[in-house]
Amino acid sequence: MTNIIKLLIILSLFFSLISCSTESKPEPQTQQLNQPPQNQINGQIDRQPQDGQILEKENTANVNYNEMGKVMVLMYHQFVDKETNEWTRSFDNFRKDLQVLYDKGYRPVNLRDYIDGNIDVPAGYTPVVFTFDDGTSGQFNLVEKEGKPAANPKSVVGIMEEFSKTHPDFPLKGTFFINHTGFFHGKGTPQERLKYLIDKGFEIGNHTVSHANLRKVATAEDIQKEIGSHVKKTAELLPGYVVDELALPLGIMSRKYPEFVEKGEYQGTKYQNRVILLVGSNPAPSPANKDVNLLKLPRIRAMGYKPVANDMYYWLDYFDKNPEERYLSDGNKDTFTMPVKFKEQVNQKPGKNIVLLK
Repeated sequence: MTNIIKLLIILSLFFSLISCSTESKPEPQTQQLNQPPQNQINGQIDRQPQDGQILEKENTANVNYNEMGKVMVLMYHQFVDKETNEWTRSFDNFRKDLQVLYDKGYRPVNLRDYIDGNIDVPAGYTPVVFTFDDGTSGQFNLVEKEGKPAANPKSVVGIMEEFSKTHPDFPLKGTFFINHTGFFHGKGTPQERLKYLIDKGFEIGNHTVSHANLRKVATAEDIQKEIGSHVKKTAELLPGYVVDELALPLGIMSRKYPEFVEKGEYQGTKYQNRVILLVGSNPAPSPANKDVNLLKLPRIRAMGYKPVANDMYYWLDYFDKNPEERYLSDGNKDTFTMPVKFKEQVNQKPGKNIVLLK
């Protein structure tokens, strides 16, 4: 009897061990669903890149995207019926400028888009930045149309509105650098004039309060007044609007107090300019270029009258002959795509991936 009990105990332990072994056996792995999306760049599949990653890819699409190319920042001043000097542009010639730029594959972006690297133009096209100094009535003034304020058709804004209607892929973009001694004289209050421009997609920039020659401004306090009071007055007219783009009057920088041209404070209003524009004659580097100096950014004169060395039409012809130097968009504002030879020149911006084509 004792042997039978021992045998039963041994058999019980044996089957118990088999049962435990079966329960602990792992189940086969199943394929994970809802995996992160994959990204296809130039014909190659890769995992979604992280922000700020540099990716080297074969150029299987065989398109010469070059977002390390140069960008024209155009500078205009007065608009008139007939040009009388290099600082004037006729309304008819401005219409011609728009058509030429359009036909050659240029599309406008705002200056702030350039600073941030948010170049949102279609693939294969080139950004261009419009800037207008002094706030003259030829650039913009309000008239009444069907009982409502409207841009005068005989003004830059009116012409651009008309052009954009017939060319929907040429949006309303541009920065108007005004003084606060008076701007855009015509109907409406100063607040209504500025609000009209902002609502249409344009920007307002700082040209000092009185169009001061900053090299002749005697003190640091006066520099801050010229720049800071502009920021203060604009904020009073456009609550919440930040002015951080400065076009130097006459293109002249202060020699004694350049640090206060960049940033300072006036009557409790602080300012810091993210970009300072010169009166120059060269295209700007790509915002992806580590050598770009936003505090000394060159512009190209687009005035007309007589051909001027290094003016807009000089550079349009130059880029026609040297297309490899022209910024050519990949159509994605979240990436900078360029030939791999520019790897050492890259300035990575937050949220931007770099695609280097081999």
